[in-house]
Amino acid sequence: MRWCERGRSDFLRLIGNDHRALIGGSGGREPAAFVVRRMGLEFLKPARIDEILEVVTRVKETTAATLTLDQRIVRAGALLFTAEVMVVLISASGRPLRLSAALRGALQDRRA
Repeated sequence: MRWCERGRSDFLRLIGNDHRALIGGSGGREPAAFVVRRMGLEFLKPARIDEILEVVTRVKETTAATLTLDQRIVRAGALLFTAEVMVVLISASGRPLRLSAALRGALQDRRA
């Protein structure tokens, strides 16, 4: 699950969603962060220390404030692990926030 967390963070950063800017409240928005609401996990095959693994992250579904991601961990083309993860954008006070139009647009190109 630690690798999926890193995969989600990198995925969001690479499409222009800077976590530090979100937490810092830049761009006139209040401070916010993505938090995990739900995870469905499937462990299919073991991985061993020092193996090179790839985390593949794709968008499954979006709503006004949530993002559901399909994540897969593979080793040399072999599927080892799958996760369906729902994250919610929340304010520093814990209130759900709407995903920005720019973020929703960037997510459209990354559907599973």
